[in-house]
Amino acid sequence: MGCKTSLPECEELALADTITISGSTATRPALTSLVRHRRNLSCSTQPFDKVRTAFQVFLREQESYKAMQQTLEAWETLIYLPLIEVVASEEDLRTSFSLNAAGTELEVMHEVDGLRSFDFIHDFAETVSGAASLSLCKETETYVKSLTSLTACLYLKLAKDMDWGLGVRKPLDRKSLVGFLQGSADKANVLRWSYASSQPIPVEVCVSCLQPSRKCTFYSFDSHKYQNYSCAFSLFEHFGVPLSSSVQSILLGSSGEEAYCSFELINGQAQVISILVSGCADSKALSPHLDMAVNLSKWQRFASMFEADSLQVSTSPQGLTMTRLAHCSSNRKMMLL
Repeated sequence: MGCKTSLPECEELALADTITISGSTATRPALTSLVRHRRNLSCSTQPFDKVRTAFQVFLREQESYKAMQQTLEAWETLIYLPLIEVVASEEDLRTSFSLNAAGTELEVMHEVDGLRSFDFIHDFAETVSGAASLSLCKETETYVKSLTSLTACLYLKLAKDMDWGLGVRKPLDRKSLVGFLQGSADKANVLRWSYASSQPIPVEVCVSCLQPSRKCTFYSFDSHKYQNYSCAFSLFEHFGVPLSSSVQSILLGSSGEEAYCSFELINGQAQVISILVSGCADSKALSPHLDMAVNLSKWQRFASMFEADSLQVSTSPQGLTMTRLAHCSSNRKMMLL
């Protein structure tokens, strides 16, 4: 009520007839009508307005900004708008987004309840990368459907190396976890850690539709905050990349009681280990411990503009990094990435 969504004329023209992304050209006559339809959706597109604002403010200086802009517009038109059409209520579609400490990567995540068909994602797959992407997309779709979850996840990473994919949010049993790890060189490692850590609950898996990458997230919540965080810290230790006592101490200063930890398999090997906490820790104090340049002005502005109160710290082949997380749904305590 009273909300109005506007689209700059130049952005509408970018979608009018043809989209060129990552060297791939695709014609989508339906895009123009969908963009016009967005003007009539009023408040239902307000969460995505925040995503668009964050993208324009924080990624405008990137060399690939124009290509990323086209990708984001295609995502909104071919993914987000169809999701609005299929959900029973606004509460069934929740959106979050994150910015890395360097201010160079923005990731968008949608959680949607009751999604039964993924057919609408095929147009986006063809638009961004053509037939090769569509084939991998359908493989990922088949796997996600096999998990029979009531809550689906769709994510888009806007960066120099773009990525997007699908997933589910549900507690997974051991059989499903083993299936997720099938073919991974680190299968035994993960299962050993899970057993030694009293089997924390896997609550989300995401699989890329572009890269040989898949991510599994565990939820740790016990009666004691220290035990929850220690469980997450142990995943780093198990894979030989322990967080320093200083970093652990800073993270323990967060107000949130629960902790999430995750591993990302790239080409079958666990290459990225992360911890996500709420009640944002002193991220400025973490800066000296990172292996990436921190754009403090962007970092602090993102936090103030979007009340980004969750923090993710990750280790990867590039070293120690961190990411801020904001969510568009006021009734959502924490969203996973």
